[in-house]
Amino acid sequence: DYFKVSPEYGTRDDVKALAKDVHAKGMKLVLDGVLNHMGRYSPQFQDALKRPDSPWRDWYFFGPEYKLGYRAWWDVANLPDVNWENPAVRARLYGDADSVIQGWLRDGIDGWRLDVAYDIGFRFLGEATKAAHQAKPGALMLGEIYNYPEQWLGPMDAMLNITAGEVIYELVDGKVSGPRLAIFSSAWCKIAIMMGCCARGSCSTIMTDHVWPIACRIRLPAAWLRSFNSRCQVPPIFIMGWKLVWKGQTTR
Repeated sequence: DYFKVSPEYGTRDDVKALAKDVHAKGMKLVLDGVLNHMGRYSPQFQDALKRPDSPWRDWYFFGPEYKLGYRAWWDVANLPDVNWENPAVRARLYGDADSVIQGWLRDGIDGWRLDVAYDIGFRFLGEATKAAHQAKPGALMLGEIYNYPEQWLGPMDAMLNITAGEVIYELVDGKVSGPRLAIFSSAWCKIAIMMGCCARGSCSTIMTDHVWPIACRIRLPAAWLRSFNSRCQVPPIFIMGWKLVWKGQTTR
């Protein structure tokens, strides 16, 4: 249920209180929104699965063309895809004042990190971002994007530039040279500047928020770093982002 907190974690009022406490400490609170797909055992999906005349039926994709009888993210049975093509779905996810995205922002959170945003697409991401800004000016809409960033920087405020992260990990593994990385990083920073995403004079990119090897634990050859710094025309700021609670595990 996108409108509630799982009982083992607390209540929606607890989230409101958390937002106030976080703001008092000069920080922001961003929620992780998995809105592209939901759990197989959600009451809505179970009703739609069992009843062809269910009011929730067109909130999902059903048909013989799907391996499971319904469309699921990467054919994972537990993750039925949500039908963003349905206007009623979009209204409840971000269009209505009390929708998922707008409602939590009005409760005090400061933004959303949208899971697998690349599966949602430019148009709907742009609409969701606009709705978020209307609900709370200055709200952050951050997308998990595995694609090259050029066209994805427009619809959202920021993105997880996982392409950049993969290139940097290849640098650590010795598969990419420092000069080569500098050329690539300069290119994506120029794109960000052209899209107006670097208003403060620096280009920052969050490489990843998944449990991948941490590049900063590995000592890079000094020659690679010198060649990178000398060739990179726009110095980027690399940020490693981590979820505090992810799939039942805590980060210490």
